[in-house]
Amino acid sequence: MPSRTRSPCAGTNQGSGLYADAGSEYVLTSVSVDSFPLSITCHWTGGYSTEAVWFWVPLLMYVGLVCAVACSALLLVGRTRRLRSPQDGSVQ
Repeated sequence: MPSRTRSPCAGTNQGSGLYADAGSEYVLTSVSVDSFPLSITCHWTGGYSTEAVWFWVPLLMYVGLVCAVACSALLLVGRTRRLRSPQDGSVQ
């Protein structure tokens, strides 16, 4: 069974690995992929490029990263306070 790879760019497969932009005569020439921040840029023969990642995805990645760092810091602060508190429950 042949494997089918899909292009992240919006277009229709023309065969032989060529993708054409829907409703136009442009052919996909290359795809640039950056992992952080997430970006997939499709370059077409007409000299224009399209972005295949929605604008809010990198923002959501950064917000998630900030939340993860903040939660980790709060957990560490809580743990160190608990370890420093008296173990027998007496208040000084």
